Amino acid sequence: MTGPSPTPEPEPTPNLRVLVADDSLSFRDILCAFLESLPGIELCGVASNGLDALQIAAQTSPDLVLMDLAMPSLDGCEATRRLKDGPQAPQVVLLSICGDDELRQATRLAGADGFLNKCDVGARLPQVLQSVARRERVDHDRDP
Repeated sequence: MTGPSPTPEPEPTPNLRVLVADDSLSFRDILCAFLESLPGIELCGVASNGLDALQIAAQTSPDLVLMDLAMPSLDGCEATRRLKDGPQAPQVVLLSICGDDELRQATRLAGADGFLNKCDVGARLPQVLQSVARRERVDHDRDP
């Protein structure tokens, strides 16, 4: 007789280069600290607006950009469109404190690979990173 099967270990995340773009210094700092605590994640850049995000992405070639929707200089949707038009476009997950259907639709139309409510980052980001590592689309419509 055998005991219960042990819970399988989560898949390790392959090394991912991540750029964070958010105009909120406190959220940006928390998100960066969280990312740096995860194995296999390299924080390759930090931006406080969409224009800076485009410049840093061109310099660092991230695998993933985690970007706020509402930022000065260039919002997250327009920055995503421009990133996706470029060569070797990274995957982009847009972040917002709001998660209404209109915003989710805007992220799809901008070409984002996913949407994540900022309130869910702690619970869902590791799963999002796994999906990105496998080049899978992050489910826009799934609530945690």
